[in-house]
Amino acid sequence: MNITAARYHDAQGGDGFVRDGHRHLLVAEQAHGAHRFDDIDKVEMDEDDKADYKGQVRFLRAFFYFELVQYFGDVILYETNPATPDDAKIEQAPAETVLEYIHQDLDSAIVSLSDDDFSEGYAVRGSAQALKLRVLMYEEKWEEA
Repeated sequence: MNITAARYHDAQGGDGFVRDGHRHLLVAEQAHGAHRFDDIDKVEMDEDDKADYKGQVRFLRAFFYFELVQYFGDVILYETNPATPDDAKIEQAPAETVLEYIHQDLDSAIVSLSDDDFSEGYAVRGSAQALKLRVLMYEEKWEEA
């Protein structure tokens, strides 16, 4: 089922599976749009905190896009922030393209996130590494996993 069909199905009282998938799409869009990487570089703050913040966003974006790929396959992928509502009207990207994007986000998050033990509900390096392993297993890339 594509996203348009999912939206229609959900509007017609669809099941929670479709509704949750649509909510994940909105969260992924918000994670990308609300946390503009070009804007955070303008903020005066500790560089380590800034890197961690970017890592958190990339981890969450990868997580939600991975959920979408598992549910729907091809999905809408925003690699840049749309400047206008019309710019947001794009075709779905093939699942393989989205998975590549997920790997890029996770690789960046692994480098950026702290190596602390898990605490307080924030993603750490181990969280990103575990998600990367999960994505590789989903793709059946056993050697890389």
